[in-house]
Amino acid sequence: MKRWLLIVSLICGLSIISSTTMFSSAAISQTDYKKMEVIMGDQIVKEQEMLLVNNNYYLPAGFFENIGLKSSYDKKKKTLLFTKSQGSSVNYSPVYYKDQVIVLMYHNITKRQGEKNELHVDSFRKQMEGLKNEGFNVISMDQYAEFMLKKKSIPANAVLITFDDGYQSFYELAYPILREFNYPATNFVIVKWIDQPYGIPKVTWDQMREMKKNGMSFYNHTYDSHYYGTLDAGQDKKKPALSNRLYLKEKKRKETLQEYRSRVKKDLERAEKRLQEELGNKYSMIAFPYGAFNQDVLDIAEKIGIKLTFTVKPGVVTRGVLNGNRINAGNRDNNGVEMLKDMQTGLKKKTVLPIKVFYEKKEILFNEIKPITIGSTLWLPVRQFSEMFGYNPRLDKNRNSIRL
Repeated sequence: MKRWLLIVSLICGLSIISSTTMFSSAAISQTDYKKMEVIMGDQIVKEQEMLLVNNNYYLPAGFFENIGLKSSYDKKKKTLLFTKSQGSSVNYSPVYYKDQVIVLMYHNITKRQGEKNELHVDSFRKQMEGLKNEGFNVISMDQYAEFMLKKKSIPANAVLITFDDGYQSFYELAYPILREFNYPATNFVIVKWIDQPYGIPKVTWDQMREMKKNGMSFYNHTYDSHYYGTLDAGQDKKKPALSNRLYLKEKKRKETLQEYRSRVKKDLERAEKRLQEELGNKYSMIAFPYGAFNQDVLDIAEKIGIKLTFTVKPGVVTRGVLNGNRINAGNRDNNGVEMLKDMQTGLKKKTVLPIKVFYEKKEILFNEIKPITIGSTLWLPVRQFSEMFGYNPRLDKNRNSIRL
């Protein structure tokens, strides 16, 4: 798309308006309009008023006709509709959130009505289609690691797809769909169950090597600590083995703290060793069984080189939070519709705006900075709106300019 240069030269200094950035004229207690020169390419288009509210820049909705958008307002429906002008090269990519990742978690994929944490293959396909159609960007575990550990950039609306337990259905049902959409994914495997197959069929090392060549990756879900262990002689209390000191029946007592730490360390090291031997992983990371962990587990993981961990607590992951949240996308009743709506708001409650803004019948969501109405004029946040159409606004305070 053709890149334009927008230089806004201030004739008068802008003052910061004391207000909240709500979509309402009542929210603006003071307004200040300044005439500015708007230059696109090397041509001055016109003098343009620009608004600054709490350090955020706004332009009137009509301005964006200069970048190839036509706008029309339906007063009755209270909607503003943008469409592409004839011959325009703009392309719309929604920005729901930036510099964050939503991590999806799955377990077993089935062709039948499964258990609570089993997802039908048709529902899984619908979710993958939804990610594509709604403008989400699926990233690999390597990209996630480099974002978290090396401060590398990631695309807006980043999604990381993960599976737990290493079920054979990942290879037979999920993998073909992931390849169809060109989506990478990670499976956290219980390593002992790969070395010594048990229960529901699991993937093999050969299958993992094959899938790794096509964007899949496999990491630690413990060697043999994915179970609920006994905590007392009465055998009434059972909790996740990785995060609790267990009862030693032969010694008729509970593990000492040292014994517990030694057991956890040996388990995680053994899993890491086998993954390295079979797959040659570049990074070390773990998803905690049942999402259960404690400070001892975190300390041990760090000491043996596991820098990234995952739980099952829902939420968006922000850079620097090394124990990542995950959304349970693999519930059998999840067809993806409501989940995708929640993801579009960055998992935050959607703000209901008096006027809705659409592009080609798709609603534009403003999750970071809300539009403003003053009188009959709708002002749109420059950075957030422009980025959705392929521009990267940069403010130069010394030159009092904004570059697109």
